[in-house]
Amino acid sequence: MNEYHITNKLQKMTMVSNAYKIKNVADKVVTNLLIARFTRQLKGWWDNVLTIQQQTEILDSIQINETGEPILNLDNEPILNLVFLILYINDILIFSNSID
Repeated sequence: MNEYHITNKLQKMTMVSNAYKIKNVADKVVTNLLIARFTRQLKGWWDNVLTIQQQTEILDSIQINETGEPILNLDNEPILNLVFLILYINDILIFSNSID
């Protein structure tokens, strides 16, 4: 997978995530939907390299502030790292492409 394909995949995942967030779908549900759509190298990594414990740690990890307290969304739910990470990486890629 080259950089173009990775960027393209992240943008699609971001669009899916944002569409579900607009409909007030919980982060946990969005995360599971994104994982269900993993393909190729990402699916191979998720299914064959990570242990069940590692997958669970990724799925359950949340954003915390500098004092270790969970960062909450507008619904008072912790923000899951996987959804945040996908959105964050996509924003960085969009920003870096706009500079070029």
